[in-house]
Amino acid sequence: MHSNEKLNTTAADGLPARCSGDWIRRKHHYLDHYCGITAMAMKNRFKSRVFVDVMAGPGLCKLKDTGEELFGSPLTAMKHPFTKFVFIESDPIMAAALEKRVQAHPKAELATVISEDWTKVVTTGQLDFEGLVVAFVDPTGIAQAPWTAVERLLRGNRSIDLLTTLQYSMGITLNLYQYVDAEPEKTTALDVFLGERDWRNWQRGRSDSEFTGHVLNRYLEKFGDLGFQSSRQITVGARDSAFRYRLALLSRHPKADEFWQKIITVDESGQRELL
Repeated sequence: MHSNEKLNTTAADGLPARCSGDWIRRKHHYLDHYCGITAMAMKNRFKSRVFVDVMAGPGLCKLKDTGEELFGSPLTAMKHPFTKFVFIESDPIMAAALEKRVQAHPKAELATVISEDWTKVVTTGQLDFEGLVVAFVDPTGIAQAPWTAVERLLRGNRSIDLLTTLQYSMGITLNLYQYVDAEPEKTTALDVFLGERDWRNWQRGRSDSEFTGHVLNRYLEKFGDLGFQSSRQITVGARDSAFRYRLALLSRHPKADEFWQKIITVDESGQRELL
C-alpha cells in the first residue's frame, strides 16, 4: 500500500500502523474466513498453498476513532495453514514494519516480505507458483491495480483465487469527471485500471453511478475472458456513508464460490446475512 501520512500512525509496539476506519472489520472478516476455509479444505489436494498480498501495508491497523489495534491482512492470513506467504509493500517504512512483525510470528520462516512495487514484481515471475494461490489485491485507488499487472498475476498461476477490492465509489464515481474531461491523449487512472481506452466511446448514461456500473461490468467481463467467474460481491464501508467499495472473489474453479457462499452467510458482527 502506498505511503500517505494521513493514513499512517504509530502502534503500541512503536512501529507504524495503518490508520483505518471501523469498516476494515468487515473486509478482514471475509478475508479471514475465506483464507481459513480454503487453506484447510485444500490441504490434501494442494501440497503448496500460497497466500500473496500485493499491497500488504505494515501488518497492523489502528482504528482512527477508538485507537483499537487490529491485524492487517498479512497477519490475518498467517493465522491459517498456508505453506508460503508472500507480502509485497512498496513503501520502505511500511515494509520494514511488516518485516519486523512477521519475524516475530511463529510462521516467520514461511513468509517473505518484498519492498517493491507489485506491478514490477509480478513481471519477474516471482509471483508464479505451482499449487493453490490465494491472492489479495487491496488498492486505495484504481490506478494501483492496473489491469496489465492483474492479468499477469492471473496468467502466471493456474490455480488462483483472487480477492480484490473494487474502489467503485471513491475510485470511479467521484472522480469520473477527471476521466471523461481528460484530453484524449492523456492516460487516466481509468485507462490503467481497465487496460484499455474504449470506455471513452461509451454513452455517459443518465448518472455517474450508471457509468460506473458499465466500468465494473467491463472489468468483470475481462476476467471472464480469462476463465474467471465472479462470486457475490460484499459492500464494505462506513454504515452511515455512501463512500464504499466492494470486496470481490474471482476464481476459475466453482469450489471457490461454494466456499464463498458458506462464509458470507454470517457478517462481522455475527449476524446472519440476507442473501
